[in-house]
Amino acid sequence: MKMQEMVMVRTLVCVLGFALMHTVALGGEQVDNPLYASWAKHQLGTSVTYSVELSAGGMQLKNEVTNTLLEVTPEHVIIESKMITDQDGGKQEIDAGTTRLPAKVDESAVNLPPEMDGEGRVTGNATLEVAGESFNCEVVEFKGSKMSDQASGTMHRCLDIPGGLVKLEATGKGDMGENKMTITAISYQVKK
Repeated sequence: MKMQEMVMVRTLVCVLGFALMHTVALGGEQVDNPLYASWAKHQLGTSVTYSVELSAGGMQLKNEVTNTLLEVTPEHVIIESKMITDQDGGKQEIDAGTTRLPAKVDESAVNLPPEMDGEGRVTGNATLEVAGESFNCEVVEFKGSKMSDQASGTMHRCLDIPGGLVKLEATGKGDMGENKMTITAISYQVKK
């Protein structure tokens, strides 16, 4: 596998995790998952598209990821993710599969990216725009480790946007060296 392909795969995994902010039950006190609630209030087919910029291993990548609501139950929602990349002069769509977001999560995981050990806390509010609309966002700062990578960053989230994530900026250091990622919601479509 070429270095660019490895970075693409790793990017896809990171982006989907951050964009979906999939939190898992870790055995602590269970609370309502705000991301489940954000998706569950919408009709099937509702989607959000993100611009993703990644700098890692000396490479610069820019992609789009679209997350679409496929299933809603009282216990979970299922989200389908697709990434569109502009590689070697042509656009390519990569089907990234589905992710299950539970209705209840461990309280300690609510403000952290998926499977990250560390800490996250709400630090304030900020207004951001998505597709020409202003949204009052909660600002969450996080830091911790995931596998061999150390990361820290800031999320802007608003549960009025499907999935809740409006913008994420993160920096880290891992086996591919220094990296920086910015994920920004650029459009969303609510099915009625």
